[in-house]
Amino acid sequence: MSRRPRLWIDVVRWLAAPAFAILVSFRIDLRSLGERLAHLDARFVALFLVLSVPFYLLCAWRWHFTAARLGAPLPFRRAWLDYYLSTLLNQIMPVGVAGDVVRAARHRQSLAGDRERASWRPPASAVILERFSGVVALAFFVVASGAIWFAREGRASLLLGAATLPALALLVMLGWRLARRSPRLARIALDVRGALVERGALRFQLSVSIAAVTTLLAMFACAGYAAGIAMSPSAVVQVVPLVLAVTTFPWAFAGLGPREAVTAGLFALMGLTAEGGVAVSITFGALSLVAAAPGAIVLLLPRREPA
Repeated sequence: MSRRPRLWIDVVRWLAAPAFAILVSFRIDLRSLGERLAHLDARFVALFLVLSVPFYLLCAWRWHFTAARLGAPLPFRRAWLDYYLSTLLNQIMPVGVAGDVVRAARHRQSLAGDRERASWRPPASAVILERFSGVVALAFFVVASGAIWFAREGRASLLLGAATLPALALLVMLGWRLARRSPRLARIALDVRGALVERGALRFQLSVSIAAVTTLLAMFACAGYAAGIAMSPSAVVQVVPLVLAVTTFPWAFAGLGPREAVTAGLFALMGLTAEGGVAVSITFGALSLVAAAPGAIVLLLPRREPA
């Protein structure tokens, strides 16, 4: 990619947060928003933080498994601790993938004793494929969310949405054929097969990733209850996957701004207040930052794994 397109991408990434924040501020009742945020329910705040523990354990387990399948073993304890650090950095750094780069680098350093494994490729592939596994699981929830939305709009929209599934399958097949013709892509395809598909990997990845996304949905619901917004299970499935899908893009500061705009819009479409959606989104973002705070302590811990 040339410097000019990359520069424009960086500009958009930086301006997205203030632009969406300004846009949302003109569409909501700021006083009502402030009142909601000032009176969070401590019970659901605590439940959110409790649920974050199994979420990080599941993500670390997925990374630990993926790295092992790529021939770059990563102790589970190290994966768990570094996942906290990675998530914290992703939320506070202006580039949404800074934490992933750091955990790949720390994984590579832990393999430095083995020259063959000290290259960037296995640690970087482990991070990329681990994240990809989560995106695939999220896609299932996005499809479920889309089905609910389409059902609200009518049968024609439902059929149109269902037509996207074979289209996605066709794209996957075309990508697989291209991968077989390119040596570099063939190597990536080999990693995908080993880490995500073969020898029980597919069952493991889907199970763990779906459990992780389900936990995230429950955490978002807790953020809603904490802000005084009761969300039914149907509403959670209808809204949250789309909000999480927006945050998968490498926005600055973990999608702050775009996340609130999307949540406000979805809440409005459901007949709820836009400021309620913004309150839930801000609460979710703030509590996610608190949940990732132990990552700061990771930097103070010794790097060497116990025998």
